[in-house]
Amino acid sequence: MAGNLDHRAWARLHRLTPLAGSLNPADYRQQLLQVHQWHLSGAKDAVMPPSIARDFVAGLPEPARARLLVLPGFDHHCCWAWDWTELWLKVSAP
Repeated sequence: MAGNLDHRAWARLHRLTPLAGSLNPADYRQQLLQVHQWHLSGAKDAVMPPSIARDFVAGLPEPARARLLVLPGFDHHCCWAWDWTELWLKVSAP
């Protein structure tokens, strides 16, 4: 949730100095291809906006096993802990 899937894109978005020495998940898309992934983003999250996760998932080669769920009303802080049980049930259902 609100994980940084592409720290270079995130740094550009916020006009920050790029991170040095950090692994960037966007560079490992091919290796992550067979990993079942759920990415949850808050529609109102200005810190880690859904566009970062959306671009990450869209950049995965086929047949990617990643899904993105953008949650209306959620931001970087609000609602994750309160709704965690419901969210877990949603993403863990077959």
